[in-house]
Amino acid sequence: MPRPLAIALVSAALAACASAQPASNVRPGEQRLNTFAFKATHNSYERSESMTSQIVDYSTYFLELDMYWDNDVNGIMIEHYCGSVFNARSLQEELAEIAAATIGADERVVMVYLEKKDSGAPCYNEWPAWLTYRDYIVNALSSTLGLENIYTYSEFSGLDQAYWPSMQELNRRGYRYVVILDDSANISNGFFFGVTT
Repeated sequence: MPRPLAIALVSAALAACASAQPASNVRPGEQRLNTFAFKATHNSYERSESMTSQIVDYSTYFLELDMYWDNDVNGIMIEHYCGSVFNARSLQEELAEIAAATIGADERVVMVYLEKKDSGAPCYNEWPAWLTYRDYIVNALSSTLGLENIYTYSEFSGLDQAYWPSMQELNRRGYRYVVILDDSANISNGFFFGVTT
């Protein structure tokens, strides 16, 4: 069974703003997203339970993927370290599994934390320019989760005035996912949520 993790990142990402209450995003009986604790798994792609099982069987709402740049052909690969006993898979493969596991589960919002690992491992290449790998990630999200299903930072900071809506409100808007990119050099992009170190 996936062990629940009290990930400081979840608290930092979701507890950013909790005081003001724009009338448009919380209805009576609802709570803001940042008032909940979510079950999470670390290195979600390397657990004995598949990500599908983590989501469907164990109600895991927060998944973490380590990203490396392989090359311009293979692009972003998901692996904990070079030569891991778990075979590396592409970002698209991992996201497609998340998408398949959440079909029919309209009441949930799954958070996907993408951790950009520094280059240096002998089996990976240096990361290309920011716009190159940002577009690669966005294209992978588009072809798997669907961009229309992702709640973006620009909507959080604009429409919602930097206050979290309720999960029900995100569902009403058609959102199923929040994507957090751990790339402190490039978090001001309007699409991804980000973290600072």
